[in-house]
Amino acid sequence: MGNLLQLLQDTCVLYSGEITHQRKTLWRRIQRKIVVKFEATASAADEISTVAERQNTIRVPETIERVREHFTAQPSTSTSRASQELEIPRTTLRPILKQDLKIKPHKIQINQPLRPCDIERRFDFANEIIERIENGSMSLERLKMAVCHWNECGGRMSHISTYPVV
Repeated sequence: MGNLLQLLQDTCVLYSGEITHQRKTLWRRIQRKIVVKFEATASAADEISTVAERQNTIRVPETIERVREHFTAQPSTSTSRASQELEIPRTTLRPILKQDLKIKPHKIQINQPLRPCDIERRFDFANEIIERIENGSMSLERLKMAVCHWNECGGRMSHISTYPVV
């Protein structure tokens, strides 16, 4: 016991430099416990706990099936709305979606098809922009800057508006 204790003390001083009296006594207690544990078990590792691990009470097959049925019937439901309807915490619902059902909650799952009226609205918007450029109420440079910004940001508009104040 003496040699191992001396080795631990030397290591303690070597790594931490000068140790205060309180730390020294604390280290001595810790070292003695390690030595006693080593002599009893031939290892300084902690003992394996006999306490059972926490039981998973929420991510059970029944809950996973309820979530699967809910998102099959209503795939566009948000996670916060689904957690309220299913009475499951949102912090539990997200892992069920990602790990168990392999659904990415933030990824668009269903694309909405364009309707004929959408094409007409886009055409009207383009004509309105052309009219504004011709009238001088909208600068062509401002439009170019907005388009460049749109392309640089990956198709998102942040602070540049295509309708400047004149």
